[in-house]
Amino acid sequence: PAQFAPDGSLWVLRTGPADALPSYDVLDREGRLTRRVIVPARGRVVGFGARSVYVSVRDDDDLQYLQRYAMP
Repeated sequence: PAQFAPDGSLWVLRTGPADALPSYDVLDREGRLTRRVIVPARGRVVGFGARSVYVSVRDDDDLQYLQRYAMP
């Protein structure tokens, strides 16, 4: 899955080994890789605010928690 942030950057979920932490490639408007963002285990980016990224994290009981982080 891929999502656009309010600044126009594209966040693309990377694939990898099952035990690796989820990570996203962040591409600028020109398609250049600007950063790689790693989210907590069992987490996924679900949205963006003006200066925030929202991550949903599942615990061992499959309950989901919404966490907000400052935009990197």
